[in-house]
Amino acid sequence: MNLRSIKKERVQSLKTKLKEVASSAILDAAEEVFAEHGLDVRMEAIAARAGVSVGTLYNHFADRNALLLALAETRRAAVFELIRQAVHESRTLPFRDHLVHVVSQLCDVTGTKARFRRRLIESDMPGARRRQIEAQEFFTTLLEPSFARARKANLLVADPYKIQVALFFGLMKSVITRHLDEHSKIPVKQLAAAMVDTFLHGVSS
Repeated sequence: MNLRSIKKERVQSLKTKLKEVASSAILDAAEEVFAEHGLDVRMEAIAARAGVSVGTLYNHFADRNALLLALAETRRAAVFELIRQAVHESRTLPFRDHLVHVVSQLCDVTGTKARFRRRLIESDMPGARRRQIEAQEFFTTLLEPSFARARKANLLVADPYKIQVALFFGLMKSVITRHLDEHSKIPVKQLAAAMVDTFLHGVSS
């Protein structure tokens, strides 16, 4: 490889990194604007918050829907990673504490992130059903081994129809949605513990 080709590769690599940094800054600005003003906000408002021209914005994203989809997918990937880490770091805890930790991590969002996540939940973005199914499958794959160990230890009843993780996922989604509405009123750990105890012990007296 000659010096000219090495220099060309370095320049191209630098351009790629700069574009990634610019895209990340635009996504951060878009998250703030979407959270504050709703998902139908104009691209001009996002460009102004990001400190770029509208033309630059369109160089990165074809339109507002493309920008919103990129932001939603980026944030969803971050949530998936958060779940993965929460499951991994708490896997040796007692089963109840393990579940409380996972739920606590997912509920522990405030400010812009909470408002944006709430708007996404309320939206009817294309592919929402598909993403919901993918999220449940991802969650099931991560937590089913923990549930299997709990059944083996007689902490849970048998699960011949494989519904326990699905029930837990649905309950957790409802609780997180409520928390996004009332995050300033309900301590995260307290809410997570109440949810897990309700799942494990039911609501009867």
